[in-house]
Amino acid sequence: MKINFKVDKSLISYFFVALIGVGTQLVVSSASQKMFNLTYISSIGLGYFIAFLTTFFLINRYSFTSDNNGKIRNRILKYIIVSLFSGLITVYGSGICLLSLQKITGMDTIPFYVSDKEIDTFKLFSHFFGMGASFVFNYVSHKTFTFKKTDLFNRFLTRFFSRADQDKEA
Repeated sequence: MKINFKVDKSLISYFFVALIGVGTQLVVSSASQKMFNLTYISSIGLGYFIAFLTTFFLINRYSFTSDNNGKIRNRILKYIIVSLFSGLITVYGSGICLLSLQKITGMDTIPFYVSDKEIDTFKLFSHFFGMGASFVFNYVSHKTFTFKKTDLFNRFLTRFFSRADQDKEA
């Protein structure tokens, strides 16, 4: 019995763009905790925001072919909406995972040393957990909403903005 397994090209390219986002998040999060004494949750939020800024154009260019070419403002708006939810998943998913690990084990962390640097394994694992959950949410949302022409979204924008324009003229 032969099983055909086809991987969507957009998933592969999205994965590589997401790796750039992961690297950005990890570097910014680690650096901001050490250099600016930000809390774990605040540093993840900052890292997510910086990665958000860097990945939109990469995703738009390499991951998804857009059905609504020329509608960059709509894509940016939809990308922001998806990213707000995704940011909450990343930040709070990481925080909940960290608290759960600490509660289950009764320990703050299991230290791991690379050279002379201590790595907080619970925070690292929790950060990857939050980013993984966010990755799944982002991929599905961007594929089915952000980079697809959605008449419902366009009707909402038309209705919302056309009324505001009519009120200005009156």
